Amino acid sequence: MPSKPTVDHPETAPSWLAHWPAESEVRAQFPEGIRRLAYRFLGIERRKRLSWDDSRLVFELGTHQATWRWDGQRWRRSCSCGYVNDACAHVYAAACMLSEVCRSGRWSAAATAAVGAPPPSAAPEGAAAGSVDAAAGGPGTAASDAA
Repeated sequence: MPSKPTVDHPETAPSWLAHWPAESEVRAQFPEGIRRLAYRFLGIERRKRLSWDDSRLVFELGTHQATWRWDGQRWRRSCSCGYVNDACAHVYAAACMLSEVCRSGRWSAAATAAVGAPPPSAAPEGAAAGSVDAAAGGPGTAASDAA
């Protein structure tokens, strides 16, 4: 059984998970330096909280708040850090933590067609298209990818 991510988060999958971008899409939107910084932040910051509602993912990392908002057609990103665009390390860290939570909960896009529906126990991890399994770039945790 996968270990639980070290982040506070809701116990049920988000209703918009079927719209979440594939792991390769998320990774491609952030330069390598930003991804490395995100892994560093995830490793050193103690305060981590992931939350969501019907249209957004919010990640509190230290004193910053990163948001991914689904507008019905695409994801819009923002962060309180003041980075010059919407591709900061906090926003990428939010995607990485969602990936870890989904892996831990064995949630996939197909399993969340009904709001908060638990996935079938026989379904393999990351089997559904659009799965966020390993958004950090492959098997393992974001922290292990940073090494």
